[in-house]
Amino acid sequence: MPAAVRLPALIACALLAIAPISAHQRNDISKPPRFEVASIKQTAAPAAQLARVVSLGCGLPLFERSGSRAAVNASNVCGLIRVAYNVADYQVVDIPAEFTKADVANVFDLDARAEGGTTPTLDDARVMLQTLLAERFQLQVHRDVREMPIYAIVPAKGGPKWPACANPSAPTSYVPGRIISCTPPLPMTRFAQFLSRETGRAVLDKTGLDAHTFELHWLPESAEAQPDSPPSLFTAIQEQLALKLEPQRGSVDVIVVDHVERPTPN
Repeated sequence: MPAAVRLPALIACALLAIAPISAHQRNDISKPPRFEVASIKQTAAPAAQLARVVSLGCGLPLFERSGSRAAVNASNVCGLIRVAYNVADYQVVDIPAEFTKADVANVFDLDARAEGGTTPTLDDARVMLQTLLAERFQLQVHRDVREMPIYAIVPAKGGPKWPACANPSAPTSYVPGRIISCTPPLPMTRFAQFLSRETGRAVLDKTGLDAHTFELHWLPESAEAQPDSPPSLFTAIQEQLALKLEPQRGSVDVIVVDHVERPTPN
């Protein structure tokens, strides 16, 4: 199970405006930050890790950063786009079929360093990756809004209800299978973002509720059920919070892939 994601450090899915994207576009006219050197190669990951990457489809790879260095191990193009533009898997659309095949040729290792040994911020590192993808993968994308299935958080019968925190001073956190909303209380919009990561769909808060303290426990889909296991996410939300995830259709901001090629040699 991955380490708990602290509320202040959570990287939420980006809400994108409808506008063309250029890897070189910035809010100012200055030259965008870029990597001084970068290596992109077909992955050398072990077979087990490669199989996991293939099974995840557009999974989010680990974006490792240390000083001037940034690295991504065993990622397909869709995962690299997610890192560069900070979006969820369902927000990347129209990737050519040849790049979605379960083929080692579609999985890459990336190792890059910023100019002058500087330590870029996370936002600047993302822009650097956008530039790199444009240069080495000939990636061209634009922003759009697509109609697709979503979930809406709405009150269930008699809801909502807020089970007390076992430890009121516990920091607010999220891991698959548990959300702790204690210190500080979790805004419902942020709660919806957590649920989006679990359901693989955009989740919208339609409760009109303010932040509340509560605990929510469920059995992740990847976990094996035990006699004392909590219920599934959809059941847990209704039983523990008297809320429900209602399937709907809605407008979702997306990154549309217009063009992409295999990376140029190092």
